[in-house]
Parts: sequence; structure tokens; C-alpha cells
Amino acid sequence: MVLNIEHTIPTSTVRPTAMTTLAGQINYSAIVAKTRVAETYMMAATMMQLCRLVKQESTAAGQWNLERQELTSSTVSARRLLTGFFVVESKPNCALIDNLSQAASDIYACATLLNQKFLRGALTNGHEWIFIIIRVNQDAPGGKFKISPLLTLYVAQNAGGEDVQVDKFSADRITAVLSYWIEHSFEDIGNDDWFEPITWGT
Repeated sequence: MVLNIEHTIPTSTVRPTAMTTLAGQINYSAIVAKTRVAETYMMAATMMQLCRLVKQESTAAGQWNLERQELTSSTVSARRLLTGFFVVESKPNCALIDNLSQAASDIYACATLLNQKFLRGALTNGHEWIFIIIRVNQDAPGGKFKISPLLTLYVAQNAGGEDVQVDKFSADRITAVLSYWIEHSFEDIGNDDWFEPITWGT
């Protein structure tokens, strides 16, 4: 796994016939890849490098399937080689939900750059987490997103206001979602996902 901070998202067009574009900043990213791919990414850990690697792995997986006459799509095989999960940090002194539109837009821009139908990510301030899954429209511009309920990392403080103990259950719950979502970042919600997201929004 490769963790990275501060990806600048190159400008992407939402509608080819309109002036609507998206650009922004992803605060954290995590990719899971085979050693060769991870090493290549670490040499230039940019969004455009990640786009190139996803394209290369999809092409290689398609060729691998063709040679073996397998029915699995190249995209599914590529997912086994490379995933990308993106986290947007909430603005300070602001309710997490107030940053949701910007976070969904940033993750949508990543999905279109990576040419993925689905992309998972999260919005957080460090203690509160909202998990987001983007579905890019295949037959029209734009897309939709689902969000999880708000998950909170509970931390006990002493009389001086210092953090002294993290609640194990809430930490385990957030860690479990992160672990699973990073591994399945290019996939829709499935039966193995442990919570049902709130319905699709646009």
C-alpha cells in the first residue's frame, strides 16, 4: 500500500458542451498495488501518474485475459492489481456535512480522470467520517453519489482537555471500513459491505 498527501486534481469537464469544470485538492490517497506498480507510482506520486498506471494495468489485464480466453473484464482484473482511495479533509470550524458537496465533486473528478464507473472515498475532520461512493454516468455527463451515516471516533479527554484514550469500538469500526473500502475502491456497494449507505444523491 502507498499512502500519499495533497494531490492536485487537474481540471476536468463535467459537460463537454458547457463551461462546467471541476478541479480541487485531495488531501490523502491510498493505493494498493503489486510491488512493481507501487514502486513506479512512488517515483512520481501524482494524479496523472496514477491515471497512467490504471490505464496500463487495465490494458495489461485485458491482454492477459485475451491470451487465456477468460471471460473476466479487463477492468475487474485491473482492480486486483491497483486500487485508489481518496480522502478529503473538511475545512476547519465547519460542520462535516457542509463540505460534502465539495468532497463529492473532488472524488467525482478523480473517478473521471481514472476512467472508473465507481470510486470510493471519504470526508473527514479526523474524528468524524463520512464515506462516499461515486457512480459516474455511462450514458450522460455527471453522476451520483451515496454516503454513509456519520461515523465518529470517540476520544476521552482529561480535565485539561487533552486526548487521553481512544474508544476501541469506534476506532475499530472506522478502521474496518477504511480497510475494506481501500481494497474495493473501484467497485459498487456489494453484499460484503457492512453498512447500507444513504440513497443516491446528485
